[in-house]
Parts: sequence; structure tokens; C-alpha cells
Amino acid sequence: MDSGLTHEGKKNFVIAHEIGHFLMHKNLISIFSDTEKTLSDWHTKGPHENEANSFAIELLMPFDAFKSFIYKKKLSLNLIEKVSQYFNTSLLATFLRYVDIGDFPAMVVYMENNKIIWKRHSKDFPLTFLSIGSPVPEYTVAGDYFIRGNREEKPEKIEAIEWFANDFNIKYHKNLILWEQCYKVSSIGLISCIWTE
Repeated sequence: MDSGLTHEGKKNFVIAHEIGHFLMHKNLISIFSDTEKTLSDWHTKGPHENEANSFAIELLMPFDAFKSFIYKKKLSLNLIEKVSQYFNTSLLATFLRYVDIGDFPAMVVYMENNKIIWKRHSKDFPLTFLSIGSPVPEYTVAGDYFIRGNREEKPEKIEAIEWFANDFNIKYHKNLILWEQCYKVSSIGLISCIWTE
């Protein structure tokens, strides 16, 4: 395990992830060496990484327990922090679990140096197209952070068109208002959590 991992929730996820590799992939590849960086890449390392991530998520945050903890609670980073503390998991893993089984349509966007690196959204999120590698839209909470150095402490309302101007379905959601809240994950990395009411 990467000795640079200091957050207990991240350590727990890495351990569970590696157990997943051991149980599911021991006959395929002899050694897996995941670091905080490969985990932040999340979906770009192929099916074995996705399977190990899914295993770790289910092991650390079982479906029924997670569902009962979040049931009908208003989504915010504050809720995700409470759930993260309860399950002793990282904020990112917790929010991604919420995206999969939460009560509100949601999306997670990971950015570095004002560029969109990856995204993940719930099946019911109304808009999904973001161009990977493109600049972060200026008039979003994340854009405000990268361009002006401002980081809001509370969720902010934004117009959906600010994030999704190039999404073909925006014509059906011209007046849609979203909530957005961001948190730093490294000196260059930012996670944006976006959800509907």
C-alpha cells in the first residue's frame, strides 16, 4: 500500500480494493500496486480496476446499510461527510456510492488544473455530456475556484446550462437549476458534486 495515504478512509478503501483483486483476479495478474493516483483515475484503468472498486464499495458500504443511512436526507457535502465518517470511507468513495444508489440524481466530476478528467453520474441524472479534457466551465462553482481562487463552503445553485451547454438534451432542461459543491483532493485536483433537488 502507498505509504503516502494518510486518511484512514482512503486506507480502508485501498485495502478493500486489494482484497478484491486478490479474490477476483489472482489467476490473471500476480501483483497489483494501486496508489492514490490510480484510485483517482477511477474508471480509466480497465475492468479489473472497476471490479476491485465495486468490491471495495460493497464491502465497506453495504447496500442496505448505506441506503438506510441516507434515506430521504437532503444531499450535500455535509451529508456525505457524515456518511463517510460512519462507514470510515473516503469522501470520494462515499459520494460515488451515493451516485449509484442515492435518492437524488447526482454527478461527480473530477478536475485537475482547470481540466475535466473524468465524471460519473446516476442513471437518472438529466444531463450527462461533458467533454473529457475540456476546460472547466467558467460560471460554475468549480470554474470560480480554478479561475478566481474562490471556494464556497456551502452548496450553491447554478443553472444547468453552465455545466452542460454542449449536452444535446439541454434544450429540454433550459431552466433546470442544479446544486454544486466542491472539495479539494490535492494541490491540483478538485471534486465537484452536482445534484438536482
